[in-house]
Amino acid sequence: MRQARMDDRQPDRMGASASGVPLVPRAQGSVMGRADAIPALAFVGLIAAIWGWFALRDESMGVWGVSAATMASGEYENLFLSMLAHGGIVHLAFNSMATLALLPPVIATLGHGARAVFYAFVLFLACGLGGSAGFLALNPSGIIPAIGASGALYGLIGYLARLGPGPDHVAPLFSMRFGRQLIGFLRQNMLLVIFTTVPIFLSDGGGIAWEAHLGGFVTGLLLAPLFFNALNGPDRAYSA
Repeated sequence: MRQARMDDRQPDRMGASASGVPLVPRAQGSVMGRADAIPALAFVGLIAAIWGWFALRDESMGVWGVSAATMASGEYENLFLSMLAHGGIVHLAFNSMATLALLPPVIATLGHGARAVFYAFVLFLACGLGGSAGFLALNPSGIIPAIGASGALYGLIGYLARLGPGPDHVAPLFSMRFGRQLIGFLRQNMLLVIFTTVPIFLSDGGGIAWEAHLGGFVTGLLLAPLFFNALNGPDRAYSA
């Protein structure tokens, strides 16, 4: 992929299509640097190594899952560990592809560099926790655990879908502009939705934890102004 160069007609660090929708790496107009992809590659390497360790020991990663039962037993660390767990090689592969597609553009919107990487992962964790909260809220007596980073990844989709060109950059949540951006983003990046949804059906004993997807997505939508504006200065501030 060739990397587009910023010019006077495209002053923002985010690439954008004609519809004003932020673009992921595969799309023309991206202004991300190669360095923005390194943290995503490192994270994918980490989760692959963890999955391989469990596979070699012939152990299920379900022990890291989140459910009402695990919370009742005090396994609160699973709120974080579940984001590193996957139900099978297909689940791992698809979530890895989604991570490589989503995390670099999020880093780019936050300014590149170590500070941007740090806050991108804070956003990732926050969306993952939002996904777990959604799953627990809608399954208050559940015993089947949810695993995977899909809630966090859907949060990154929500974050990116809310960003666009213009003086404020962050679309008001209840607006036609946001609706157009969301539809355009999903249309252009349908493979991302597939990467973060379909493999769960194919994982061991899998069903889809749609509650976690929804919780993560909503969290990303709500946190977009906080993260983007805090790291881009008052000249780009958004007010509802």
